[in-house]
Amino acid sequence: MASTKRSIISPVLLSGALILLMVALRAFYLSFTIDESITYTILQGNETQLTTANHHILNTFLMRISSAIFGEGEFALRLPNVLLCAVYILFVFRILKNEKHEAAVLLGAFVLLWNPFLVDFFSLARGYGLSIGFMMGSLYFFLRTGMVKHTFKSYINDMTLCIVMAILAMFSNLSTINFFMTILFLCIAQYYWLTKNSEGINKKNHVQFSIIILLAIVPLILAIRRLLFLKELKQLYFGVDSFSDTLATLYINVLERFNNFYILTTVVCIILVLSVIIVVVKKRFDSPLFKLLLILGMLVIATIAQHILFDAKYPAERTAMYFVPVFGLIVYYLSSEFYLHFSSKVARISGTVIILAIMTIITLNFFKWADTGAQYTKVWKFDAHTSDVAATIESLTDKEKGEKVTLSNHWLFESTLNYYINSQSLHIETALHDPDSTTTFVYNFTDQFEFDTTQYEVIETYDDIGTSLYRKVLE
Repeated sequence: MASTKRSIISPVLLSGALILLMVALRAFYLSFTIDESITYTILQGNETQLTTANHHILNTFLMRISSAIFGEGEFALRLPNVLLCAVYILFVFRILKNEKHEAAVLLGAFVLLWNPFLVDFFSLARGYGLSIGFMMGSLYFFLRTGMVKHTFKSYINDMTLCIVMAILAMFSNLSTINFFMTILFLCIAQYYWLTKNSEGINKKNHVQFSIIILLAIVPLILAIRRLLFLKELKQLYFGVDSFSDTLATLYINVLERFNNFYILTTVVCIILVLSVIIVVVKKRFDSPLFKLLLILGMLVIATIAQHILFDAKYPAERTAMYFVPVFGLIVYYLSSEFYLHFSSKVARISGTVIILAIMTIITLNFFKWADTGAQYTKVWKFDAHTSDVAATIESLTDKEKGEKVTLSNHWLFESTLNYYINSQSLHIETALHDPDSTTTFVYNFTDQFEFDTTQYEVIETYDDIGTSLYRKVLE
């Protein structure tokens, strides 16, 4: 039995180690991006950015601590997200470690770990990776209450940890507020169920529970006030116009190489219908699968309700990221329930074939992404070579004279170039946000360079993102 468990868990540990290594290497080598650089200006005293949606509260706080200890390099500023990747992997491991069926464990590891979308954001100094790491912790403690029989004390401990993790996820990225409200509501509902089915719960227990819930409402109020403040300043502009568009943005980020909206939507619907059938037919209302279906359903309802009631945009791409781990867990627990309830040889072989097909698609998708897209982050691909540009200009300056060269650029590159100029004390004046023919260097998209080409020489061209670095010809 012990050798069987080891054989099941070893691939999970290996997968987790490889993913964490990839995240760490990307955090070290990838060029900083525009949103990371804007957050960096907050650390430098730019209070204006505190009133924008770019300010992910917990992320900014952790970046400040990390920079104070380890400096202002890319890896130091991204370190909190790298650590939360380790936390995410830890909780995935804890969820999968007690599974008895190897195929289900492997599927869970592939679905939850081998995801380019998550790897991308765990590598960046943004709040999205933090929120997913904390969210997985919250889900673990919430789902665990259905895995073992609980006393009041053990339930309160798990519920408290679940809510704390959800609060941290919410302040890492406010778009996860729907997740926090869902968890809070379900914790209350589950406590009501516990009081009806357990003995020995007294008034003192009710008071203790009520205090925890009241304390949890305080950060929720603060988060809602923050969102209303951002809405008033017209900062909540990122999103799409329909829930189908939300799904489309998730498909293209999670399975870019196998992206077909209608096929993937059909697959998602089949998975959800099968999950509901198993829960209802087998009466698995105490199972993690049932809880996850409730969470997903409430997240969808809350998203649609926000759009109808407050005219809010539907989440897209990174702001809809919280759907990914929830659905991934549903896929895993569906496979676990399948092996638990269907023992015929034909059913098991069919299930294993389907699981192997899914794992093959995930693997091909991941390695195709790793081969072509691991050199940059997809959302901010245009910043793929900004660090190279800053280094190239610095290498061409005359440091002995102590003079600084001038640089102008497309506005998209301004924040990141200035991050490198300031954090590395380069011999470059603050970058200007529009191309200017009076500066020594110009960095722009190649097809948007409008100055007299006889007055400039091309220093570098980056064909993968369509940009070029120009230097003014000395007379």
